[in-house]
Amino acid sequence: MSVYKIIIRNSPGWHSFAACTLGVSVTSPNWQAEHFASILDFAAAHFKTIRIDVTDLLYRHNFLAQGLPPEEAAAQANHLGALWLERHKALIDACPVKTSVIRWGEWLDHPDYGAALEQFERAHD
Repeated sequence: MSVYKIIIRNSPGWHSFAACTLGVSVTSPNWQAEHFASILDFAAAHFKTIRIDVTDLLYRHNFLAQGLPPEEAAAQANHLGALWLERHKALIDACPVKTSVIRWGEWLDHPDYGAALEQFERAHD
């Protein structure tokens, strides 16, 4: 049992779902060690399946802003994700419900990505 308390705000129907997605920001303290363990424990107590969405490659934009070339920025971001997964593997493996891990690059490589992006861009315009 964890020492951190999880509070759900303004989502009255969340408990009616069998699955959840945890959007992990690999550099945020909220998704490290005991904090992540608390979130994972809470999710396991309330859902049958948990998708852990590691938003590592999204962080490449921070490295680009620091002046890294695109390939190096992507490599650094993926490395952050790999390190996060390595540090949290035991927690994920010990989770009593079904978990799956997806990394940001997998979303970018998804066959429906282009169409989904186009819909968001149209909605934005």
